[in-house]
Amino acid sequence: AKKVLDSYSDFIRVLTNAEEIGFTKDIPAGCVLTVVNDDVNAHVLLKGVIDFEKEVVKMEKSRQGIENKISSQEKKMNAKDYASKVPEAVQSADKEKIESLRIELSEMDKAIEGIKKMLI
Repeated sequence: AKKVLDSYSDFIRVLTNAEEIGFTKDIPAGCVLTVVNDDVNAHVLLKGVIDFEKEVVKMEKSRQGIENKISSQEKKMNAKDYASKVPEAVQSADKEKIESLRIELSEMDKAIEGIKKMLI
C-alpha cells in the first residue's frame, strides 16, 4: 500500500491542500485517525484546525452507519434458507464483507477514541 500511496503523494497533497504528506508508523501528537477502508488509515494533523467535539459527533454517526451495515449483513446471512439457497461464492464474499466491516468498525472506534483524547 505504501508504494501506491507514495506514487500519489503529490496528487494527494495538492487535492488536500496539505503542506506535507508523510508515511510513518509513528503518529504525531495532534493527529486524527481517518479510516479510509479496512486496509488504509490516514492520520491528519488537525489540532488547532477543527472543532473536535463536532468531529466526534460526525464520526459517531459514521460508526452507526457501519454498525447498521453489519447488522443488515448478519440478518441476511442468518436467514433460514441462506445456506441452502445462496451460492457458496456469494456466501464467501458475504463473510469477507462482514469481516471487512468489523475491521472498519474497530478502526473507527480507535479514531473516535483518539479525537476524544484531544478534547481533554
